[in-house]
Amino acid sequence: MVPAVIAREAIARGGRTRIPEPMEMDEPSSVVQFEAAGRQGGPLLPVYELVARSASRLAPSDAHVVDLGCGPARHLSYFALRRPDVTVTGLDLAPNMLKLGRRTIKQEGVADRVKLVKGDMTSFADDFAGENVDLITSVFSLHHLPTLDDLVACLKEIAKVRARTGCGVLLFDICRLRHPASWRRFMAGAAAGLLATPDLERDTIASEAAAWSYDELEHMLSDSGLADLKHRRSFPFAGFQMHWSPPRPAGWKNGDAEWQELPMPLGLRADVVPLKLMFGQV
Repeated sequence: MVPAVIAREAIARGGRTRIPEPMEMDEPSSVVQFEAAGRQGGPLLPVYELVARSASRLAPSDAHVVDLGCGPARHLSYFALRRPDVTVTGLDLAPNMLKLGRRTIKQEGVADRVKLVKGDMTSFADDFAGENVDLITSVFSLHHLPTLDDLVACLKEIAKVRARTGCGVLLFDICRLRHPASWRRFMAGAAAGLLATPDLERDTIASEAAAWSYDELEHMLSDSGLADLKHRRSFPFAGFQMHWSPPRPAGWKNGDAEWQELPMPLGLRADVVPLKLMFGQV
């Protein structure tokens, strides 16, 4: 089925109109199901492994990481467990996401190093004016920004923090595809777990329709003071995008040696391989 999706995208012409979704994902059933998809054995775990390894290569030892749109913090606890030297501040506007996220980090034993706060990714820079920031991350959150103005505001806030601290940046999200049926077909074939419940299926399909295309996001990064970021779209299936840059300070050294490999089920290891092949190494 995935080869058919790739072929459909290759011959599709033009683009699709973006359909925004709410900036806050806070409906209780959606929150619970999204959090469950990131647990051990969940369909989001391969992405969290890919992003965590990428973040580790960009984060110095003892780094302070700021995550935008942290949601239920499953990806943050995954990263913090494997990088015991880092501290993380996660921002989100959704009260139910924050409530569940705080429970998650407590259960995972990382509440002493991961802090979740109510915050707006379009106006957060001044909140960290007196703090050191080594890396700003965003995972599956930029597509929640309702308008192009909101996206620009968010990217300019990232650039503002980066200009002050020299921090690294890592942004990961869905790409809006050319053909309206492509994402649904891909999810049904390659990530059926995300379509396991009606609410999660609805949210997943809505997120792709609300996502920024690869070209849109690359262009706006350049226009917002982040022109030095590198860009990569998953290949041959172009459904995901990553944009990143290491910290700017001369002589900085990543703290990837601090990474602690934890047991990974064989099924997860197998699912991670295609993602790594689609993206390569950051």
